[in-house]
Amino acid sequence: MATTFTGLEDVAASEVESLLGRRAELDVSKVVVECDKRELVRLVLASRGINKVFLELVDATVSGLREVGDIVRSLDLRGVVSQDQSFAVRAERVGTHDFTSMDVAAEVGAAVIQSYLEATGVRLRVDLNDPDVELFALLRDDRFTLGVNLVGRSLQRRFYRASGHRTALPATLAYLMVRFSGWTPERALIDPFCGTATIPIEAALAGLDVCPTVYRDPRDLALTRLRLFEEELVESVRSELIGSERRERELRVIGSDVSPRALEAAKRNVEAAGLSGKVLLEMLDAQRFELWPKLGELGADALVVTDPPFGIRSGPSDPYEFYVRSFSSIRRGLRCGTLVAIFSKHVVATRALAEAGWSVTASRRVKYGHLEVLLVRAEA
Repeated sequence: MATTFTGLEDVAASEVESLLGRRAELDVSKVVVECDKRELVRLVLASRGINKVFLELVDATVSGLREVGDIVRSLDLRGVVSQDQSFAVRAERVGTHDFTSMDVAAEVGAAVIQSYLEATGVRLRVDLNDPDVELFALLRDDRFTLGVNLVGRSLQRRFYRASGHRTALPATLAYLMVRFSGWTPERALIDPFCGTATIPIEAALAGLDVCPTVYRDPRDLALTRLRLFEEELVESVRSELIGSERRERELRVIGSDVSPRALEAAKRNVEAAGLSGKVLLEMLDAQRFELWPKLGELGADALVVTDPPFGIRSGPSDPYEFYVRSFSSIRRGLRCGTLVAIFSKHVVATRALAEAGWSVTASRRVKYGHLEVLLVRAEA
């Protein structure tokens, strides 16, 4: 069970299928796939667009909280939690119920303790702050799902984040935008509002077949604490992924921004990612994009993938005019090409893109944190 952003489940599923060669089923904010243990480790280490991966233990229809407890008490968890390990339950409840998410967590936790005690005579320790094994319980209306967290903290955490910003785009979302655009390493990709360069970095890593989680501290991955996954297996998959990298490949990936401070942070991130010489950074005002002297190097099939500075949490005083000026200049500079962008101001963005001469060919609403943003693909 792999979680992703609501609205991009199909894009995440296509990545899972390409990694494992198995069909992934879509669900709300997640995809589900049947695979063996090695493939599960591969999914954790190789995925770029997934937030968390869980080993699913239960997927059932329930009539209430008591039935949730009954199901969990029937589980044999000796293969999941060792007697000397601690555990915790995180719960999420969606829908109309006469109990809370905390009640779900308490019911599941009590049932786990009882089940394990009856099977082994050992009472498992609860550690809510730093558990060895974390269980995730989701009750959506009458559907109950229970899984083991194989990731720990979200895969959004990247090894290259030397510099960031509180409004920076999650790396997993940046990758899904690149995938949604249809970019391939043979094409030029530019982000004219690159900020700290998350989108160009994610594109370049994908283009070189570099899996970011491979370079995350193994101790920070939950699966390394689980008895289900031998250290030799994890290291074997890690070595396999590193061996398949194509760091010699030439790329045309560019990030530009008008802010010197943002570009300094972007440079630090690019260097931390090992992408110096692969990601080009330029000082460029998107409202004057057509004047950029290197436009001829992009080619006729160039892609723009971007999160404008006003797209998520901040923006200029007159976003409509800023949209029109920026995207008109980008269109004139490219003459032809594809644009993928994410916006929080849905109506303003679509009107401005039309005014700037872009034809929207696809759009979808994506839940990003507590916001619902608009992801669009448009042609010049």
